[in-house]
Formats: sequence, structure tokens, C-alpha cells
Amino acid sequence: MTTIERADRWEASFPFARSMADGDRRLARASLIFSDLESGAVAYEFDTPCRGYLMCVGGGTRVFRPTAAKLDVALYRVAAGGACALTAQCLLSGERLAASSVADTETILAVLPSDTFADLMQSSAPFRDFVLQEYLALGRSCRDCLRLTWCNDRALALGQTVQTPATGSIVLKKSVFRRRMRATGQTTSGLCTLLRS
Repeated sequence: MTTIERADRWEASFPFARSMADGDRRLARASLIFSDLESGAVAYEFDTPCRGYLMCVGGGTRVFRPTAAKLDVALYRVAAGGACALTAQCLLSGERLAASSVADTETILAVLPSDTFADLMQSSAPFRDFVLQEYLALGRSCRDCLRLTWCNDRALALGQTVQTPATGSIVLKKSVFRRRMRATGQTTSGLCTLLRS
């Protein structure tokens, strides 16, 4: 597939692109870097600099947070037509990546470099709206999962978690979680009893 064909596929996968001004759309298309990932290949790693805004053109990725006990806590998945909210957060804040991401299947990612991302956030309302909608849609679940990761790092040392055989995700009983949160002075709004990947 040629670069032009990939850019056409990106535009077809992300309807906001058709609403962008011609100059902004040309800038985005010219700046995109496409990455083909095999199933299990790493899209990005925990605690590394963010290289750009990741949009999934085909396939899908899994975003997860490694814990001190070497277990992975699934945060969210990105399917075709979706974007990685964590990369947006890192590009906006200048922080390093707080999770890792791997391809679930054969995946095509479109990476928008940080400079182009910043330019389009200023100049393109359709792009900015898409980024913020993706970010806000996942904001609550990411916040809750990161809180759960914090608790898991501490609860694992106490033997209060169980690893599921199929996924390696962490199952934390709600009563244990609430006791742990009370003991440490943290608050919760009924986080999930079971974290599924």
C-alpha cells in the first residue's frame, strides 16, 4: 500500500478529517507516519517520551499499566477509527508515557508527530474536537484504572489480589479495596470489582 493510499484510508477511517480546512488536512496527510505492527508488537513502552499522536487505522491495540509485581493492568483498547488518549495527554502535558501499548492483531497506526499535533490543535476545530472527545471518553476509565493500579501495587504485597489465568489481569475484591482505601485515607466512588481486559 502506498503512502497516498494509507493517507486515503486514514481519512476514510476518521470522518473529522473531511471537516478540516484544506490546508490543515494537507498538513495532516503530509505529516502522518504509518506503522505496521504484527500481533503482540509494541506500539510504545511505559516511561518513554511520546513520539506523536497515535490513531488506529486498522486492527487494534491494548493499553496497559505495568505494576511493581510485574502484572499488567489493562486500561483500555483502541480499535480502528479510534485514537490513543494517553498520547494526547502526554503531548499536551509534556509528560512521559504512563503506560505501554501492544497490538492485539495485525495493526496499522497513523502517527501524527508532536509538532503537527500542536499546530492542528490550534488551527483545526474538527481535529481539536476529535482529540478532546477521545480523551474525555476515556478519561474516567483511565483515572479509575490508574487508581486501581496504585492500590494493586500495595495490595499485591499483602496478598490481596488474584491473577486471572487467561489474561493476567488483576481481580481485586471490592471489600478489600474499600478497606485499603479507608486505611490509607483515599476516597473512591465505587471502583470496579473486576477489571477485565
